[in-house]
Amino acid sequence: MPNPRILQGKKAQYNSLILRSLVSGQKTTKQIAEYICQNAEEKQTDSLDTLLKTYSVIARRGSRLDELLDKHYISRGENKEWKLTMKGLCFSLTLFDDLREITKDINYRQFGLDGDKIVKAFRKNAVISLLMSRDNENLVKKITDDMVNDPAFWDRFLSEVRDFTNDYLKKGVDIDSMTDDEFSLLVLNRLVLWFLEGKFPSFMKGVE
Repeated sequence: MPNPRILQGKKAQYNSLILRSLVSGQKTTKQIAEYICQNAEEKQTDSLDTLLKTYSVIARRGSRLDELLDKHYISRGENKEWKLTMKGLCFSLTLFDDLREITKDINYRQFGLDGDKIVKAFRKNAVISLLMSRDNENLVKKITDDMVNDPAFWDRFLSEVRDFTNDYLKKGVDIDSMTDDEFSLLVLNRLVLWFLEGKFPSFMKGVE
């Protein structure tokens, strides 16, 4: 499977570890550097010099953090902490073989993924709007409300999003060049199809 440019060459390990570090929540540059020192493939000495060197590599102008910011994988809040965008979250999930090692640590609200926002965006989708206009409005509302309030929903959500993203990578989609909004729209459309195929298969046959 082809890797995006951010995971090619010498920068690959740093970029991968930056993204992995942010899955569990927002971090300062220092906290990211500490994560890299603790999780790098080559054992690094636990020293201030090593930390400062790692900090310099990721933080200097035009380096690792700036590249991931420019390519819409991460953003930086007013508190100066770094966090993943939705695009960054989707791609970061592909870096883990077993999602069970991270699901317990994720704070979904940091990505704007609280239930109300997901349901609102979901129901605005053109296909879902068409479905709701066919005397299914109350049923769709009930199902979507039940989904986001189901403790198991978020685990399934992460698994599906990772599969979608891997599929795009296998097909050669240039994720690096996409904005966060563009990639999020792709994922939302795939989630709509996943929802319809599972809950409304007869409707899907009618629109094929």
